[in-house]
Amino acid sequence: MKDHSQHKTEPLDGRSGQQVDLTLTGMSCASCAGRAEKALNAVQGVSNASVNLATSRATLQVDGPDALARAAEAVARAGYPAQPLETRLEVQGMTCASCVGRVEKALTALPGVDSAIVNLATASATIHHQAGIAPQALADLVTAKGYPAAICREQAHHAGHDHGGTATQIRRNFLIALVLTLPVFIMEMGGHLIPAFHHWQHMRFGQQPLWILQFLLTGAVLVWPGRVFFSLGIPALLRGAPEMNSLVALGAGRRFCIRPSRHSPPACCPPMPSMSISRRRPSSSP
Repeated sequence: MKDHSQHKTEPLDGRSGQQVDLTLTGMSCASCAGRAEKALNAVQGVSNASVNLATSRATLQVDGPDALARAAEAVARAGYPAQPLETRLEVQGMTCASCVGRVEKALTALPGVDSAIVNLATASATIHHQAGIAPQALADLVTAKGYPAAICREQAHHAGHDHGGTATQIRRNFLIALVLTLPVFIMEMGGHLIPAFHHWQHMRFGQQPLWILQFLLTGAVLVWPGRVFFSLGIPALLRGAPEMNSLVALGAGRRFCIRPSRHSPPACCPPMPSMSISRRRPSSSP
């Protein structure tokens, strides 16, 4: 049965790079461990490599993804290939199944990646890959596709994905949008429900000031709590990979730009001709 070990990286100082753990196979004695350790320390960009025979684990510090790839090749040539690794990424910006598909497609297209499973609900990706691929390289690949990714840091006190910060932000944006939208709803729909309220508004404030107020409140909704749709949707549209944020940004932006022009057309535009529709009564048969 195929064993996927958990890949661990710990950020260190700028000189020593990252600490990486590899699970090696084929070691049966102290001489095997010594040969594997010697092979790792001989690789350029690798330092402080140590091999534990009891756990079959090699711990080393690498300067970058290239050094890790060279280290994996070195132990493979020595006869102790590293087991495939499992890396978990935290992925931001995914909003629909299309986003999930793009991330999975990008990861599985990378040589050395055996499988990639992306979970929209937990905003995470689990990748099984060869030891020569650094987890940071996977995160950089996903980030380049427009979905900021980082290596998941496992915490003992929390085994699941933390949605607390995202939920708080969504709740705050919802309340702000509610406060700004409610007056627009009351002014516009209240007049349809209660004709007397409609006439009172126009007599008290006038039609044009009401339109201006609604325009400002609606603009505030798009610029403040609704800007997330534009900051995520427009870049995705420009990349040729539109998603749900792109649809909301296009729909809301188009409606916001067209609606004022209908109420207040520029002076250079000729007036629209009025169209009257006359209904002809059906002629009675003799």
